[in-house]
This record gives sequence, C-alpha cells and structure tokens, in this order.
Amino acid sequence: MIKNSLLLWWLLLIPVVAPQTLAQKTELGSSDISYKRGLEYQKANRNVEAIEAFKQAITLSANFADAYARLAEVYATAGQYNDAVTTLQELINLVPTDADPYYKLGVALTYLGKQKEAISAFEQAVRLKPDDPAAYERLASAYHYGGRYSAKEINTLEQLVRLRPHDISANLRLGEAYSQSARYSDAVALLQKVIQEDADNEDAYQRLAFAYTGLGEHQKAIDALKKSLAIKPDQAGTYFKIGVSSLILHQYEEAVQSLEQAVKLDPKDAEAHYALGAAYHYKGQRESALKEYEILKTLKPDLAAEFIRKIN
Repeated sequence: MIKNSLLLWWLLLIPVVAPQTLAQKTELGSSDISYKRGLEYQKANRNVEAIEAFKQAITLSANFADAYARLAEVYATAGQYNDAVTTLQELINLVPTDADPYYKLGVALTYLGKQKEAISAFEQAVRLKPDDPAAYERLASAYHYGGRYSAKEINTLEQLVRLRPHDISANLRLGEAYSQSARYSDAVALLQKVIQEDADNEDAYQRLAFAYTGLGEHQKAIDALKKSLAIKPDQAGTYFKIGVSSLILHQYEEAVQSLEQAVKLDPKDAEAHYALGAAYHYKGQRESALKEYEILKTLKPDLAAEFIRKIN
C-alpha cells in the first residue's frame, strides 16, 4: 500500500511539472524557428514574410533582441523608416549600452529628415563606441546638414581622420571644413599630406588652391590649379579660377589666355566673360573688352551694366 501510494503521488506530480517545462521549451523553440524563418525570408528579399516572421518571434519571446534588430533592418530595407525607428527604440530599451541600435536609429532618422534626433542618436553611438569610424562619419554628415562647417562637425571629422588617417575622402572633407571656417593654414597642411599619398587627386588640388586663395597666396593657388588641369583638362571653372588669380597678381597676359579658354569651354558663363573683359581692359585692349560687354548684355544685363561703369 505504501509503495502504491508513493506511485500515485508521483503520477499526480508529473502533469503539474511536465506541461509547464514543455510549454517553455515549445515557446523558445517556436521563437527560434520563427527567427530562422525570418532570416531565410530576409536573405531572399521577401520583406513582407520576413517582417511577419520576426514579429512572430518577438511575440513568442519579448526579449529577443536579435529579432528586433533584424526586424528593424527589414523595415529599413522596405523603406518603412517610421517602423524601423519604433523597433530600434524598443531594442534600445532591451540593450541600452549597445552602440549599434543607436547608429541604425540615426540612419533611419536621417532618412526621415529628422536631423536633430539623428544627431542625438549618433552622438550616443560614438559615446558607447568611441572607436567606430562609421558612426563619426554619419555624425559629421548630420552636423553638416544641421549647420555647415560648425565646430562640432570639424571636431567629428578630426576624430574620423584619427581613426582613418589614410581615408582620402575623410581628409578632403576635413580640409574643406577647415577652409570654410577660415582655417586656411590647417587646410593647406592637411591637403598637402593628401597629395603626398595621392598625387593624382584632382579634387585635392582644387581644395588646396581654395585654401591658398584664402591665405592670399595666389601664385600657389595658380600652381595648384594647373596641376589640377594636368589631371583633368578642359575644365572651364579651373581656367576661370586661374584667370581671376592672375588678374589679382596683375598677370594680364596669363589672365587673358586662361579666361579665353574658360569662355571657349563654357560660352554662357557670364562671370567668365566679365573677368575676360576686365583682363582685356587692363591690358589696354578696349575693343576686345567692349566685345565682352556686348556678350554680357545678352547673358546678364545687370552684370554688363556694372562692367561698363567700371571701364569708363
């Protein structure tokens, strides 16, 4: 009797414990199955099915961080950025010290045109992961659109260059930011380093010329622009810049040659015709200057009126 009683108690206990354990395992297993199904759909670019699978995984396991992350990715791929933002905010509540969700949140907010919120997200990303160049790159862009060439943008670009010292694009962006903030000497030093690493970078010579112009070193600007032309010839804008710098240096013959080439390449550039007319005027070629005035009248009458006042 005692043995049978113990057996009865044991049998009664089994239904109480076993179904609960089985339910937990089933829930976890189902969540994992839904997640894996979502990965397969995501890989096949079947966004609608992937979204439903990841949502099911989250329903079955509310703290499934990877499912939230993947769901946000699919939402972003599908262009559903508001949904991506909501999902990433939920993910951040689960993993508040993980930088990646903040980074992705910043990207989604950028697509929504919410620059202030994007900046906040990227700032948090770099705080949590201070050696992530991608986050600094995005943050610099967000600062740029929020207020071009601000001190924050420059500081962020400096951090990016520190992490990627040989990234030509990052160095060029920083060089431009220096110049636009009137830090011309810093721009020159940085751009010269870029040219040492990439001697055929036409953009670097253009930006170097701009920095030299800011410093009033017009001959060095001309030299940089000529190197730019050697790499990328027949650029009307480059000939125009050489012509203007030559005018400033009273090198009228070179100014005429460069500006004639500029208007040949771009006959409708009113500013180039104005500068060429001025070069002819200073060179004593009044008839040629007046021809430029006639062209200016058809292109930009206000500029033509200003020109004729100055040469009379």
